[in-house]
Amino acid sequence: MHKVPEEEIVINTQQDDTVAEIQYTTYDKTLEYEVTREIITLLHGIVLGEYYDEKRKIQPDAVRLKQLGSESLRLHRQRDNLADEDYEYNEKLSTEYGKLIRSYYNGKPIKVGSTIL
Repeated sequence: MHKVPEEEIVINTQQDDTVAEIQYTTYDKTLEYEVTREIITLLHGIVLGEYYDEKRKIQPDAVRLKQLGSESLRLHRQRDNLADEDYEYNEKLSTEYGKLIRSYYNGKPIKVGSTIL
């Protein structure tokens, strides 16, 4: 994703001798945050799909189920812990995970954490 220079607008207001400082993140930061959340959600869905495909097998691989379950939990936590202020991290994740998702849908094996899909 093309990185646009970041700017923050700070508004100071006086209220009962207290200065309330409101910071507005730029559109780019907010957009990158939302895109990253959606990309993690998509990758999480892929991992869950693989988990349920394995679980439906006549003899599912217990080790693979555990790995997929761990990756699912890790992605879920990662999405929940995203911060819109961390623009560089979000951009890095969306780029990295976006490549994985494209490869997966092009039929190439991908590695998510320690699990190969």
